[in-house]
Amino acid sequence: MGILVKHKALFIMAVLATATLAGCADTYRPVVDTRDIDQATYERDLAECRDYARRVDPAADAAKGGVVGGAIGAAVGAVIGALTGNVGRAAAIGAAGGATGGVLRGGLRGGASQKRVIRRCLRGRGYQVLD
Repeated sequence: MGILVKHKALFIMAVLATATLAGCADTYRPVVDTRDIDQATYERDLAECRDYARRVDPAADAAKGGVVGGAIGAAVGAVIGALTGNVGRAAAIGAAGGATGGVLRGGLRGGASQKRVIRRCLRGRGYQVLD
């Protein structure tokens, strides 16, 4: 029982971390060479690019990752459980661990996608993005 509680806590932390990533588009400022650039125009362009990035949903990516990770973890756990004699417990532990990892990976992937959208958008508007 203690193992499952531990995995539940990890899963909750993964969900909270992903929720934090959901605001990535609102705060991300790429490194841009702003020499000879009107700052007001740049800020307006950045705001518009952030609007595009908000269309990428890190929470949805995290949820998909959690489902897939949980299914894979349950399958692997069941195989290990079959070898050790406790299929149900091993499958539950595998599902919890897999879901936790999947949520984190999916959320990170979604946050990275938002950053990529912002950088591409700014490049498309003629800015020299350095990161």
